[in-house]
Amino acid sequence: MTQHLNSDFREFLEFLNSNEVEYLVIGGYAVAAHGHPRYTKDIDIWIAPNPQNAQRLMFQASFRRFG
Repeated sequence: MTQHLNSDFREFLEFLNSNEVEYLVIGGYAVAAHGHPRYTKDIDIWIAPNPQNAQRLMFQASFRRFG
């Protein structure tokens, strides 16, 4: 799937992974990963709504610039 991601999307997903943020890619990119290409100009991401996950995301993101 990452071969079709633009660099901004890839960078953000790498950030989530490296900080152990629990998330799911949903929408068009999720459909494409299952063999039905439907690429859009955005990426839809669901972030698990729990305090620990929010802390990992927000704390690390405050030190990071994207794009």
